[in-house]
Amino acid sequence: MTFYSKSTNGFYNESIHGARIIKIVDPAFEPKEIEQIDTDPETGETLDRYMVPNPDAPMIEVPNQDSKIPADAVEITNEYHSELMAGQSQGKRIEANESGYPVLVDPPAESLQEVRARALADIRTQRKPILDALAGIGFDALFASDEPTVVAVSEARQAALAVTELPAFLAAQTYQEMKLAIMAEYKRIAANAPTAVQTAFREVLG
Repeated sequence: MTFYSKSTNGFYNESIHGARIIKIVDPAFEPKEIEQIDTDPETGETLDRYMVPNPDAPMIEVPNQDSKIPADAVEITNEYHSELMAGQSQGKRIEANESGYPVLVDPPAESLQEVRARALADIRTQRKPILDALAGIGFDALFASDEPTVVAVSEARQAALAVTELPAFLAAQTYQEMKLAIMAEYKRIAANAPTAVQTAFREVLG
């Protein structure tokens, strides 16, 4: 059985966290034990006498003190648990409704600051191979005493590092607008660079 707890916003399973309810012998029932007598089947002589649990004692259900399932947990089907997990993997959030039952909800809209932070992280990841390629081109040009290419690489590198300070990027209100501003700047940098330097931008610009 699968359970969901509002207090922890987590899922639990009896096979892992212990059953919430267990059955025990009714402590109020008497006698709890009866005498068991073992005899020799041929002579009828008593061989042993000992006490055993009374087989007629009724069982009652009680809370399992060893269970790790929170008291506020509600039972859900395995199918619904799978549905919740699928929704979460698609960007939904799992929250408890007024009854403590888990439901899928849309995540809150990102703030402009959060959108810009996400865009900056992606831009830095995308920019790294450009900077690496420029470094390689610049090293080869320096080794070949190709001063014009060395200068062009330096200018392209500085421009690539400054893309996140562009007015168009800072004025953008959506992730898509931010990415478009950066891509437009990469195209401008590449267009104004010699062919050898343009190769550093091919992977990003396609």
